[in-house]
Amino acid sequence: MKLHLAVGLLPVVVFVGAAQASIPKPVLTWKQEIEKPVRVRLASALNTVRLQGFGLRVQGGSASSNPIAMNRMGSLEIERVKTEMGWFWRIKKSEGKIERFELKKAEALVIEGEDLRKGTQDLPGRLVLTSKMKGFDLIGVLPIENYLVGVLSSEMPLAWPLEALKSQAVAARSYTLALMRERRQLHYDVESTILDQVFNHVSRKLDNDKMIAKARRAVEETSGVVLLNQKSQVAKAYYHADCGGRTTAAKNVWGTGEKGPVIVDSSCPGHPRSKWTLSLTVDEIRAKLSKKFDIPGDIESLFALAPSAQDRAERLKIRLVDGRERTVNADEFRAALGYSDLRSTFFKVERQGDHFEFKGQGWGHGVGLCQWGSRRMAETGSGASDILRHYYPLSPIAGEIRNSPRVASRRTAGQE
Repeated sequence: MKLHLAVGLLPVVVFVGAAQASIPKPVLTWKQEIEKPVRVRLASALNTVRLQGFGLRVQGGSASSNPIAMNRMGSLEIERVKTEMGWFWRIKKSEGKIERFELKKAEALVIEGEDLRKGTQDLPGRLVLTSKMKGFDLIGVLPIENYLVGVLSSEMPLAWPLEALKSQAVAARSYTLALMRERRQLHYDVESTILDQVFNHVSRKLDNDKMIAKARRAVEETSGVVLLNQKSQVAKAYYHADCGGRTTAAKNVWGTGEKGPVIVDSSCPGHPRSKWTLSLTVDEIRAKLSKKFDIPGDIESLFALAPSAQDRAERLKIRLVDGRERTVNADEFRAALGYSDLRSTFFKVERQGDHFEFKGQGWGHGVGLCQWGSRRMAETGSGASDILRHYYPLSPIAGEIRNSPRVASRRTAGQE
């Protein structure tokens, strides 16, 4: 659409020069990567965003463009608009009763300030808004150790034993650095949701909170510690909530990645929420599956295909009433039905009239560290190093975990 500006609100239009030709970035070692800030995608495909904070500063996509500075508590309302001269950022600045409008032409905006918020959501002190046309992404930029405090407080209950939190911190740091390596050409490193790992920024207002202090301690006492793969790169250390009694390898879930050993955790089936049941009608399942797969008819039956009765399903066979069949990846099947509903691929399925009943155990993909299992190990005296060696037996630990109990390694315990 075209932009119509109200009389008296004439904008200052700032043009940012064309970006220079793309130059390949040098490949950094993990020891160099760990010093880089993390780019966290906090939201995507936004049309508009309203931000509040103190001392807000807005910079266009070039250091030579004129910055917008606000010295007091204020707000910014930013949207993408199309004019006769192309796409612009339309920025409404509010400080008290004063309101001003400005247009900037740039692919990205950098916003800095203190106590940044989006509604009630606390945000890092540096944000980048990136867009090529209409919608835009909101990216938070912060040091990796600060980021990990936000991950730890979101991914694991902070009331759990410190050694479990420390093992989680190492796994999350390793996973983050592996994603930074993989996505170095993208405009972000990690998602802030279950698509990667959940992140909620921890603001300075919570510095005196005892649980947040515990999360910071877990991060600080594992500072710089990572897991390595067989190529001496930082390992993509997956983790999940509850393995249901045994883990699986990444290759079994996604078809790629290392095919490591299965870890048996006898304590996990005792978790009060480990076992679950899901009942869906035939029509509900077809409606959900049709959004992701071509299902050209009514479903007659479902078959979970697993290497053995003790393993997770790796594929699902869908048989239609006309006899046609289709086989799909079990994790994609789970995604189509909903990760929160079909909690894992560790299930059996039966048809009962016009319903399918799924009876399963565990929560999550089952690869890498089992959070519930790590809690049980920590409660029985295991240190973070012991927990990590248990769940990642093929991944050496690089660095020193401080103030952990020295328990004999369980490198071979419970492996198949």
